[in-house]
Amino acid sequence: MTTNDTQISVVLGSYNRRRFLKATIKSIRDNGIQVPYETIVVDGGSTDGSLKWLNQQKDIITIVQHNRGNFRGQRVKRRSWGYFMNLGFKCAQGRLIVMISDDSLLIQNYSRRQTLSESRHVSTQRPGRCWLD
Repeated sequence: MTTNDTQISVVLGSYNRRRFLKATIKSIRDNGIQVPYETIVVDGGSTDGSLKWLNQQKDIITIVQHNRGNFRGQRVKRRSWGYFMNLGFKCAQGRLIVMISDDSLLIQNYSRRQTLSESRHVSTQRPGRCWLD
């Protein structure tokens, strides 16, 4: 969902990890987010079918920034993870941004006291697990 009233932007990067990416996207979709949100994936030019799969997902904003190989006889300049995440942040429309990796799973209904729609601050407890306080 991408509208002007977007409350949360979930931003993640990926490269040739379709199996993990699919599970991560499923965890976002199944999380029970009760406010307008968007999912933004910045892909480094995957060749494993990730881009084909992403193009079929109508609810995902996909940014492709090739990070390997040659173009017009020149090596493509390698960019950092931070560079890729900043591309996603620049595209984000949400009041809050949640940055996760393509091998992370959002904890469903992470708290009995709060829902994602009531969140104010991003917290992480362990690598691969992210929720909002």
